[in-house]
Amino acid sequence: MIIDLRTVFLIYVIANALCVIVMTSLWLHNRKRFPGITFWVIDFVLQFIAVLLVLLRGTVPDFASMVLANTFVVGGTVALYIGLERFVGKQSSQMHNYAMIGVFMIVHAYLTYGYPNLPLRNITWYCLSPLPLLFLF
Repeated sequence: MIIDLRTVFLIYVIANALCVIVMTSLWLHNRKRFPGITFWVIDFVLQFIAVLLVLLRGTVPDFASMVLANTFVVGGTVALYIGLERFVGKQSSQMHNYAMIGVFMIVHAYLTYGYPNLPLRNITWYCLSPLPLLFLF
């Protein structure tokens, strides 16, 4: 039995939708008790939208399925980072992370349209996407 990649992505989108529902439920019950949980929900929503845009590639514009989807993943990681900071009571300025999201989007768009180069896009992805979590420790 061979499973199509789109089927795997559809299952992943459904799993992400369930995670968004569970996190939203947890947020509704615990938002006053635990600081930062709002940003966790934002992370899950952005990750869900990103995977949905990838699944809809060919139906939605390439800009949405390539550039925006990857930017949402990086933005979701930053939201998770902010939420974890607030959860442990250690808040800091996020200007460097916001700048990183902007630079990532511009570079990713340039490597998609201006100078199409998948290997360089992959390098920027692997260099910048985990960067916010490095500052956690």
